[in-house]
Amino acid sequence: MYCTKCGAPLNEDAKFCTECGAAMETEEKVEEAVEEKVEEAVEEVAEDAAQAEVKEETEEAAKSEEAQAQESPVQEQQVDAPQTPPQPAYTQTPPQGSVNVNTTPFLVWSIINLVLCCFPIGIVGLVFTLNAGKATDQAAADEALKKAKTFNLIGTITGAVIFLVYILIIAGSVLSMGY
Repeated sequence: MYCTKCGAPLNEDAKFCTECGAAMETEEKVEEAVEEKVEEAVEEVAEDAAQAEVKEETEEAAKSEEAQAQESPVQEQQVDAPQTPPQPAYTQTPPQGSVNVNTTPFLVWSIINLVLCCFPIGIVGLVFTLNAGKATDQAAADEALKKAKTFNLIGTITGAVIFLVYILIIAGSVLSMGY
């Protein structure tokens, strides 16, 4: 028997993989999972066939209307109401988990902190900024941006303080040397 996750060889009675720690599934569970996948695939094919059938019927109805319109131009002139195009049977929904968050200002601020101010805090700010861009809901994105702002602010202040201390040390040593 082999691990279904990493492929490591295992004993026949093993319940967990000794390499990756994944739980081993019994043959019945694997068969049930395969049956579920097959049923899902069959349902998808049935839905696609139904959609294709509706589309064909709509196209045939449109063609028959065009043919009738060509046969009797008098009827075409009498109809003043605009005709609505046939509506598709299937409408696509937007992908789940997409949040529109502008992370560009925080990304720039994190990179500046990373390079010029305080490297470790800049990394943390950058990580939180990137997590906000990958968030699946607005609350998580807002929380990550709040943390990114906090760490970027700490990094900027730390960098400014370190720079001022450096300038004071340089100025003190220059003055003590008598220049």
